[in-house]
Amino acid sequence: MGKNILGLSAAILLLATGSARAGLDFSKQSAVVTDLGSGSYSFSEGGFTGGATVTGGFSGFDANSDGQLSSFGGEVSDFYAVFDGNVVVRPFALNFANLFGLVYDLDGGPLGDGTTLDIEGIGATGLVTGYLIGPGPVALCDGRNDCGVVRGPAPAPEPAAFALLGLESDSSRLNRLGDSQARGDLIQAAGRGRRPAWDGEGVFAGLARAGC
Repeated sequence: MGKNILGLSAAILLLATGSARAGLDFSKQSAVVTDLGSGSYSFSEGGFTGGATVTGGFSGFDANSDGQLSSFGGEVSDFYAVFDGNVVVRPFALNFANLFGLVYDLDGGPLGDGTTLDIEGIGATGLVTGYLIGPGPVALCDGRNDCGVVRGPAPAPEPAAFALLGLESDSSRLNRLGDSQARGDLIQAAGRGRRPAWDGEGVFAGLARAGC
């Protein structure tokens, strides 16, 4: 059994915010994909705090005719994603240069439920932002698991509420991750538990078919 494994250390990039306050937000929803024709697709994942959404698109060609687009096979030629922002994470955008993994089963269904061939999902990171979805980098999108994750600078609170908001938001994220370490260790905690590992080879492991 062959294996496609991401070698990019996303944690280094995502932690390069200096003193900026970082936010993490999660969704249990899969991404709805629309076939636009000519090898282009749009997608949308809702379910983030306050109704926030990630929308985007990608293009590619199924070169080996296996019913799947996989960036691990060089089949994805374009990508972008936009998070519209909420009280946890500011709006941000990612593009093809930020993409480190994208797999989509060409079955007309959502993105985030495929576990055959290369494991389905999206992984993209900017210098201070990131987006993961699906069983490849996070978990199966079955309506029960947190399977979509966004990370980026948190909105600046009003000065009078800064201390209270900081304590509440950090405590909430630590409780959700099941870890008592400081905020700077949240990503490492994610790699040890149920949450996505933003660092190194744990981020996106796509299993290829036998013999590959």
